Amino acid sequence: MRLLACAFAICLATGAQAQSVSQGCLVIADIDRLHDIQTRLARNPDSVMFVDDIRMLRKTVSDISDRAALEAVESNTLAIKGNTFTRFLQNTRALLELASLDDPNSVAPHFTSRVRTNLANVRSYLVDLRCTAEEIAAAEDAAAVAITDTSDDDAVEIIREAAQQLISWTNLFLFTSIGLSTLVIIRLWHRFSVRRKRRAKRHAVTYKTAYRLANATRPGRLIDINCYGTKLRHGQNVPPSKGTALDVLIGDDWVSASVMWTNAHYAGVQFKRSVSLDVVQEVRTKKGATPQKQSGAQLDAA
Repeated sequence: MRLLACAFAICLATGAQAQSVSQGCLVIADIDRLHDIQTRLARNPDSVMFVDDIRMLRKTVSDISDRAALEAVESNTLAIKGNTFTRFLQNTRALLELASLDDPNSVAPHFTSRVRTNLANVRSYLVDLRCTAEEIAAAEDAAAVAITDTSDDDAVEIIREAAQQLISWTNLFLFTSIGLSTLVIIRLWHRFSVRRKRRAKRHAVTYKTAYRLANATRPGRLIDINCYGTKLRHGQNVPPSKGTALDVLIGDDWVSASVMWTNAHYAGVQFKRSVSLDVVQEVRTKKGATPQKQSGAQLDAA
C-alpha cells in the first residue's frame, strides 16, 4: 500500500513538472519571438514589416508577466540571468510607449548601447533555453486541451449564472453602460490621437514653396515638417492670425491647413488632412531642402 501511494505521488509530481515545462516552452518561444522582432527593428526599423512588428510586439508582450518569464528561465530577479530577462521585458514595454505606427524612425532612439547589450545577453541565454519544435507543439496542444477541458455540469452552471445576471439587469442600466463606454472609448481615442501627433518626428528642412491666403499666392519656406504639420516662414509684415485657413504647396499638390500659432516671421501650420511619410521624405530629399548652418546655428532658425 505504501509503495502504491509513493508511485501515485511520483506520477502527480511528474505530471505537474511536465505541465510546468510545457508552459515554460510557450513563454520562452514568445520571448524568442520578441527578441527576433526587436533585433530586426534595431537593425533597420524603416521596413515594410514595421507596422506588423509593432502589433506583434504588443500582442506577445501582453501575454508575458515578469513572474512567468522568471519561472520559464528558472531564475529570479536577484540573479543576473533573471534580471536580464525582466529588463528585456521592461525595454520591450518602453519601446512600445515610444513607437508610432506612422513613423518607423520613432523607435530608433530606443536602441541605445545598453538596450543592444541586453538584446545580446538574451540571445546568448536563449541558445540553451529554446525548446524543440516537438516540445513547443506538445505545449500548444496541452494549452488547447486545458482551455477546452470543462465538464458539462460546469458549462451548464456558467450558462445559468450568465442568464440570471442578464435578466437582473434593467434596460436603462444596459443603455447607460453602453453610453458611458462609448464616451470613454471616444475620449481614449482622442487622447491616443493627440499623443500620436505629438510623437510624430519633425524633420528640419529649408524647403522653398508657396502658400495661398486670402485669394493671393505668396512665396514661403518650410522650416520643418512631419505628417501633421509644418513650420512656415511667411515673411509678411502682417502675419496671418491664429485659426486662419490657408493652402501650402508641397510638391505638385496644395495641402489645406490652419494656422495654430504665429509671429512676425513664422507660423505653425497644421494640415487638415495628414500627409504620408512618402510626401515628408520627398520634401526632405528635394535638392536644396537640407537645412544649412550659419555660425553654428540653423539658417532661418527662430
